[in-house]
Amino acid sequence: QDAKKAGVENIVRNEKKKDILAKKMAGKNLEEIASKNKKTILKVDSLQYGENVVNGIGYEPKAIGLFFDKLSLNKTSTVVGGNLGVFIVQSNWIGTKPIGQNLQSLQQNQKSRLKSSSANFVAGLTKAAKIENNIHLFY
Repeated sequence: QDAKKAGVENIVRNEKKKDILAKKMAGKNLEEIASKNKKTILKVDSLQYGENVVNGIGYEPKAIGLFFDKLSLNKTSTVVGGNLGVFIVQSNWIGTKPIGQNLQSLQQNQKSRLKSSSANFVAGLTKAAKIENNIHLFY
């Protein structure tokens, strides 16, 4: 009961902090907002769609999702509350970059991800299933 209460209090506290910071982060563009709040602008180059971690930010799926919003291309996004802070994003370009000669390494990486996820899936099914060994009844 106390753990649930503490978890809910933490979520509500973070939402309140987000609202307070969002009011402070009002402005027309990133430069104005950064100078008003004495912060620096972090420029992210070559972010890929499947990534969920950005250098300098960390694991922020909500902020990363804003980078790929074509409706906000070349516009300053609204304030979004993440796991570790509050973010405003401006995408200058959304497109594909050439794969180049790293195709084999990308394929190998995808194969290893697929193998590990399938192994985890089978392990989970094995744990969830109730299997009785009745082989002695047949021999």
